Amino acid sequence: MGRIEGLESDLFSDIHDLAVDGDGRIYVVDPGMQNVRIFDRDGQVVREMAPEGEGPGERRHRRMAYLGPTSVTWEPDRARLWIDDGFQRQVLDSIGVEYRRDMRTGNFYTNPDIPAGKIVQFDTQGHIYEYQRLPIGDTTVSYIARGVPTAQYDVVFSDTLTIDSRALKSGETRTTERTIGAARVSIAVSDKRPERDEHVWTVSTARGTVWISVSERRQLHEVAFTGDTLRTFDLETAPNELDVSPEGWIWIRHSGANAETTWDLLDNCGERRGSVSLPVPVSLTHVGRDGVVHVVWSDDLDIEYIMRLRLEGDVDRRMCQG
Repeated sequence: MGRIEGLESDLFSDIHDLAVDGDGRIYVVDPGMQNVRIFDRDGQVVREMAPEGEGPGERRHRRMAYLGPTSVTWEPDRARLWIDDGFQRQVLDSIGVEYRRDMRTGNFYTNPDIPAGKIVQFDTQGHIYEYQRLPIGDTTVSYIARGVPTAQYDVVFSDTLTIDSRALKSGETRTTERTIGAARVSIAVSDKRPERDEHVWTVSTARGTVWISVSERRQLHEVAFTGDTLRTFDLETAPNELDVSPEGWIWIRHSGANAETTWDLLDNCGERRGSVSLPVPVSLTHVGRDGVVHVVWSDDLDIEYIMRLRLEGDVDRRMCQG
């Protein structure tokens, strides 16, 4: 999915995140194009929603925010899409009707000791997970909070897991130029990405636990919200991203040689089952059921595309039943 030029809906500019619903529809948040786009299982455009603006169903798209890229998270029970950049949180349905909007900019100044948060995931029990960071000061503390959304889409957090990570710092400014359409309009895009945290983590949606990788130690831990470490595995390479499939398989992404992308796969017992790779660099991975994976990758001109892959084999099986 994606193309190099034109003004069509499958031209991407700055993909921050994607989510997939139970019917395989793909929701892509692209602040560069100032909207959220929906594609069907075959990659055809269904509709655009959340355009730039301040009215119902609209939003102010931020290229960069304190908590990093904008997140989109699908809530399966009520078929709702949560869009969150740490400043503005919206809840929409699949056609763009808005059910809730929260603005939290004032918390950065009036309550500097309250963590700024961003919704990032749901589990199969209906719990919602929020990535948090203290909004003021050079802190090295991050949090993962777990709660339950109410009927009015308020989130009541009951458990918080504290992890240590490096404070976010602005990276180098990267400017690229591209020509779009017949008009041959040249656009310069400057991008500042935050430095990667020392800890990479994700939620196991089936178990309701958190997988955390300690980069300098090259270890992978499954941690409960009580703080207890349930399992630990040694890794050969520090990961760029962690993902856990609904069946409990762990996908550990890291950059390989010659701009390749490689995933090491552990089954839900923690046994290493091998590696798979792509000959292109990948910036985002979304692992679904039955070995289906969506990735975001960029070509040599820094044009972004979305690719759906399927890993053949027994990756849809739970090897351990505990």
